[in-house]
Amino acid sequence: MDFNWFTFNGKVAPDIEFITVHEGERVRIRFGNLTMSSHPIHIHGHTWNVVGTEGGPIPESAQWPGNTVNVPPGTTRDVEFVASNPGVWRLHCHKLHHIINAHADIPMGIMPHGGMFTFVRVIPK
Repeated sequence: MDFNWFTFNGKVAPDIEFITVHEGERVRIRFGNLTMSSHPIHIHGHTWNVVGTEGGPIPESAQWPGNTVNVPPGTTRDVEFVASNPGVWRLHCHKLHHIINAHADIPMGIMPHGGMFTFVRVIPK
């Protein structure tokens, strides 16, 4: 057991499944943090709105846009975006140590380690 092991849905890259959506689809992702460290989760290629927390939905007038949302220990954050930018986009924690799991030896081809990251694949119309 290594307390410095960071995952998405209990898996580390490259075993984390891609999130595959079609261009124009509305996407909602819920991040839940069960660790004792905060996680600034970042997406490339899109801007989302923070639409909910562990306390429930956030009224539309109070939602905020961004492409990074901090998820403190013991909380959840719900984000929504329209998949308007076709391609493959990285989704990851912004803390380098959490992305690479202390340079653990996980074969990935170009990058010999993996942690809290995956990809959002937006299939064009």
